[in-house]
Amino acid sequence: MPRRAYVDLFLISLLILFLELAAIRFFGATVVFLTFFTNIALLASFLGMSLGLLAARRPGDLARSVLPLLLLATAAAVATHLAYWQWADRITVGLGAQQTSF
Repeated sequence: MPRRAYVDLFLISLLILFLELAAIRFFGATVVFLTFFTNIALLASFLGMSLGLLAARRPGDLARSVLPLLLLATAAAVATHLAYWQWADRITVGLGAQQTSF
């Protein structure tokens, strides 16, 4: 493998790990439920990286499917948000009997 390939592999790996950590920290700070379930963001990052690397092996062009998938994901997120606010009074997240002691 040429030297440039090693540099490319290192830079791509560094970028993927940085984006994974940024996603975990960002979603954990902004989405209340992910504060307690941080492994969901970690699993989603690994799944996204794996699917991206598997898709990169195919010679096909995925640019045409990005916009419909983005619209589908946005619609699912908006529907989830609206459903949460529709039934927010009936949804509870139990965290056990936590007590703070100072």
